[in-house]
Order: sequence, then structure tokens, then C-alpha cells
Amino acid sequence: MCKDGNAYVLADDEHHLARFQGASAPGLLCRLIEGDLRHRKGERKRHKPDFETLCWLPSAAAQGAVLIGLGSCSRPSRRRGVVVPLGARGAPDEDRVRTFDLEPLCAALDPQLDALNIEGCFCIGDRVTLLQRGGRGSDNLALHYRLRDFLAVVEGRAGRTAPQAASAYRLGLIDGVPLGFTDGAALADGRWVFTCVAEDSRDAYADGGCAGAAVGVVGADGRLESLRRLAEPLKVEGIDARLRAGGIDVVMVTDADDPNQPSRLVGARL
Repeated sequence: MCKDGNAYVLADDEHHLARFQGASAPGLLCRLIEGDLRHRKGERKRHKPDFETLCWLPSAAAQGAVLIGLGSCSRPSRRRGVVVPLGARGAPDEDRVRTFDLEPLCAALDPQLDALNIEGCFCIGDRVTLLQRGGRGSDNLALHYRLRDFLAVVEGRAGRTAPQAASAYRLGLIDGVPLGFTDGAALADGRWVFTCVAEDSRDAYADGGCAGAAVGVVGADGRLESLRRLAEPLKVEGIDARLRAGGIDVVMVTDADDPNQPSRLVGARL
């Protein structure tokens, strides 16, 4: 996500947040979790925190501007979040980073969903929306929470916390593979944008080949306004967006599911 001249990137198989201050400058790392992951792919996958979302909360909501990262909740080990306070010029305050338990959210969702897989989080006004990734036989869901209820979970003072409302989205198929949410971002006019990928995997844990990807826009009324396929089959898993006079500028980050391959930053105008 991008804010105040900074680009923040949170990988699902790392223990750090990266902050970039320019297109050519190297990123600076902020440690979120102690220890290091193993290098072998299978072991790394089993032990990774699987941070899939990054959301900015304003000072008024969180007693100082913070970034909130959430695990996917697809396994018991992936049910924690992280709070990253921001200091001067948006620098993460590593000394005040802390984790919190996502079990209050999961306890309400587990009985309703076959497999949890939270892939996006954003705040619009007094509402926080989580994006549940759909798959074969299950819809994509936008789960809407009151901001105060979400903050209670972040602050560790909430019991079982259910969404205030939920919206279902069927995004179609690419080569027979359903498109599933991979991230979302709020727009200043109340709409939101999202990325989705047709990943040919058997469940929320396994990786698979990418048949294609798309970017969509949802109106303030919750209706799908547009869905546009990417020209390349890029596995885009992060998005930020800004309203411009000529449309919506988006930047997206890819994930190759391979620590030896760098992620790509790609942009487009809708």
C-alpha cells in the first residue's frame, strides 16, 4: 500500500515489512516477528505467518496512524495480526510493533465458511472490510465490520466478533479456473478496487498455476461496476489505487511463490 510518499510491502513468507521511498531506492526492512524462516520451500510454507493484507488506519481511529497486517487465517498458525505504528514521515516504529490474536474474528467465521482465506483489508469511513477469497464451489466475500469492533480485536479486548454484513461476488472463470480475491483498496469516493487471480489450486493452502488475473471496481452501493482482465497472467496479490482526473491509477505487486524470484511492481490506469 502507498501513503504519504511511502510504499509498504508485506510478504506472506517473511518476518519483515518493507518500506520504499522511491522507485530506485532500496527498501528498508522493519522486523515484525522474531526469528527467521527456513529456506526449504515446504518447511517455509508450513511455518510462514502468511500475512496477506495490509491496511492503514488513521490517527483518529487508532490513537496514532498505524498499519495493520493480517494473516490469512487458513491455518491455526496463520491467525495473528500485527500492528505497526508509524512515526515521522511514515517510518515504521519497530520498537512498538506488536502482534494480536485473530481468533475472535475466526470464531465467528469458521462455522459459516468451509475454508477461511482472508486476502484483503481496507477501511472506508467507520467500516473495515475484509476480503475472503473464493474458490471452486465458494463465492468471494466482502465481510464488513464496524470500525470500533475491528479495533477491539486489534487491541485484544474483544470476544467473538461477527461481521455487520457480508456481500458475495462471483467473478467468473479463466480457462475453467475461478477468479478469487487477492487484495483490495479503498477509494476516496467510497468505492473500492480489488485484484483477483485464477489460481489452479485444490484448497486455500496449496499453491497453483496462474491462469490469469483481473482488476475490478465495486461501487459505494456494493455493486460490481467493472472487471478488467490483465493482459499478462500475473499473480497480483497487492494493490493500491488513487482517483485521478482521467480515471483510477492502480499499482500492483506480484508474488511468484518463489523467494528466489523478485516481486514486480506494475501499474495501470482504469
